Amino acid sequence: MLAYIGRRISIALLILFGSTYLTYNLAAYSGDPLAGIRESTDPKKEAIMAELSRFYQLDVPPPARYFLWIQKIFGIGTGQIDFGLTAKRLSVLDEISAAIPTTLRLVTVATFLAIILGITFGVLSAIRQYSRLDYTLTFLSFFLFSLPIFWVAVMLKEYLVIQFNTFLEDPTINIVSN
Repeated sequence: MLAYIGRRISIALLILFGSTYLTYNLAAYSGDPLAGIRESTDPKKEAIMAELSRFYQLDVPPPARYFLWIQKIFGIGTGQIDFGLTAKRLSVLDEISAAIPTTLRLVTVATFLAIILGITFGVLSAIRQYSRLDYTLTFLSFFLFSLPIFWVAVMLKEYLVIQFNTFLEDPTINIVSN
């Protein structure tokens, strides 16, 4: 049993390593991170490009840069874990730590909302079995469950936050009378 668990864990670690290596290199080769600055007319663009190249280690080939990144994360050689810095030169670990409470609140609220809606839809469907309400709730449940979550997030952000805030700036409702 322990041999089986050990094999499964080693295969999982190998898959994790392979997928992160592939993703890192695909992202690195997908475009030039300095393209916007190269097209700039800023007189200091050469200095900015040199600073960013040094900061992001763009002079090192992406496969080697991946291993430098892994070395920092696991603290190999330094004994200190270093997740690096963001583009604003803030610690990535501090930024992640600051986002955890908000993320936990969002996940908790979303989970409770899903449980409440799921139980409510299930009870209503069971009470009105084979009725229009049952078919409508079943269709609505499958439809909402099958929507890509990233698309739903973008739509909710656009219409519940951005458009709503725009409405609050000038809250007028146009009523058309016949």
